[in-house]
Amino acid sequence: MTQPTSSSPLHPPQDGPKPLDPKLAKRKLTYRTARFLAWERLARLSPWLARRNNFPLGALTLEEASGALLEQREPIDVAAALGPVPEDLARILRRIGVDPTLRATARILALRAEDAVLMGHTGAVHQAGRMIAPPSLKNWPKSAKPAGLKTLRPEPGRLSIALATAPAGAKHFFHGFMDRFCPLILMLERLFPEAGLNPGDADVWVNSRRAPFHDAFHRFAEARWPGLRFRHLEKDERLAAPEILMPLLEQDPVPRSWAPAPFYAVMSDFAEAVAGPPLARPGRRDRKIFIDRSDAAKRVLLNADEISALLARRGYEVLTPGRMPYAAQVRAFSEASHIVATHGAALMNLIAAPAHARVLEMFVAETWADDFPNATASYILLCRARGLDHRAWTCAEAADRRFSHRIDPDALEAQLDALEA
Repeated sequence: MTQPTSSSPLHPPQDGPKPLDPKLAKRKLTYRTARFLAWERLARLSPWLARRNNFPLGALTLEEASGALLEQREPIDVAAALGPVPEDLARILRRIGVDPTLRATARILALRAEDAVLMGHTGAVHQAGRMIAPPSLKNWPKSAKPAGLKTLRPEPGRLSIALATAPAGAKHFFHGFMDRFCPLILMLERLFPEAGLNPGDADVWVNSRRAPFHDAFHRFAEARWPGLRFRHLEKDERLAAPEILMPLLEQDPVPRSWAPAPFYAVMSDFAEAVAGPPLARPGRRDRKIFIDRSDAAKRVLLNADEISALLARRGYEVLTPGRMPYAAQVRAFSEASHIVATHGAALMNLIAAPAHARVLEMFVAETWADDFPNATASYILLCRARGLDHRAWTCAEAADRRFSHRIDPDALEAQLDALEA
């Protein structure tokens, strides 16, 4: 159990007050940030209004918060993890911000915050009227009624773990795994044994509004760590506890790009449990699938009919995971020999892909910046960690600021020929 120094890359030294909303620090003014600014000004003018609406009067870093910090550091040789890097992949990695030759570090953290409150309407943990960051209060909720939140108390002798988020983002697939389940798994697998804590003595507090993949993971976790319980926090409730544990994972220098080995091992077991029969079972393992994003807000394929027809001729199934039951998604990936997809959250299902699977991940370049915004190296490194054959391709330039794009059929044919060779 160690205390991080004030020069931690998670919280670099800052001059002046710390903004509650990171979007403000990036000078991004949206409706939500403008509303947040107005609320922050009102809260500072009237502490009574801040208390009534459970609005924090500022932010605390982990170093400033009252409580012990459990911590482990794990280095990773990214070059060794990636292995040989073709030039197109190296170019994509550099645009994302990953140097294929760098050495990185993960900090597995758990703050034991004293006399803290977990807010159901934002997922933020408050201490003495100030919010502990991270997690940050990214958006003041649109529909929550923060005044007069019902106060809950933990059962005597039970540890309380905060895993809630703002209700608006509670159902996001990628962030659910990488920002919540990953730190929780690492905390239970690594930090609890070191601190002499028993997962079976803990209650994990999560949003009442959740997606089916949350319920699947909750059932799996309760079976894996007997005694562990998931408790639901409504947006008009708050949990006040003498101690709240906050699991965190800092990946330096690139967040959400890779995770220590226990995460991949546990997630493989989870995928096996969801898919039904063991993933090592004999049977169909030759499905060729293409991941359709027609139901997504970003990176939508504009010539989808043309590309779908091309893929159908080559024996590919066109799947839209957002419209499929979660178990069906996992089963499809577990039976796939070839997976073609534009970079997106559905590729978290690669944790279920068999060892012989070949993956073509397509990236959309931002025309005006020659960059890949909102992209991470998560799936590249996930495939490397699991030994999958991963190929990256810059498939198109964005047609608009939502990264809608068209794929050249002839160029795709060439990529598929290489993938299937």
